Amino acid sequence: MAREKRVPRQAIMANTAPARRAAYMQCVLDWEAAWVANQRQHPRESCAAWESRNPQPHAQRVDHCKSLCEIHFYQKSENLIFLKTIFTCLVHEIDERNHQFQCSALDVIQVAAEFILATLFKYDVKTMTHHSCVTLTVRDTQLVMNIVKTLRSEYFRDTAAL
Repeated sequence: MAREKRVPRQAIMANTAPARRAAYMQCVLDWEAAWVANQRQHPRESCAAWESRNPQPHAQRVDHCKSLCEIHFYQKSENLIFLKTIFTCLVHEIDERNHQFQCSALDVIQVAAEFILATLFKYDVKTMTHHSCVTLTVRDTQLVMNIVKTLRSEYFRDTAAL
């Protein structure tokens, strides 16, 4: 059996530096062309196209400022958030119909209650954004209430003695 005749190494690889550089650049161009062709075949590799089809939950943003602005708008206007008759019924139910209230007293109580609820909601929104959540939970409200109780007991202790 005769041995196969081998091709000399010099015939395979170019000897000169410009020829080697040209061969390398051709390999790079071939690789880039294959990569671009692969991108066209698999569009999910493209980040923008993939994220547009599959949005992440943390990518969804909720505009809390709009709801706060609506609350402040209704507070500044003559119209309150709750209807006066509904709020009056609520006060009478809590009071168990033992006392009578003047209309001006009920108005003051309603404005104060709505201000407290709006402030509580504002701080609840801050806790939601701190947790990077979109849903307001009871635990967020309880956290804010516990912080308020702690601050009231620690920082307003001296004023109660006056």
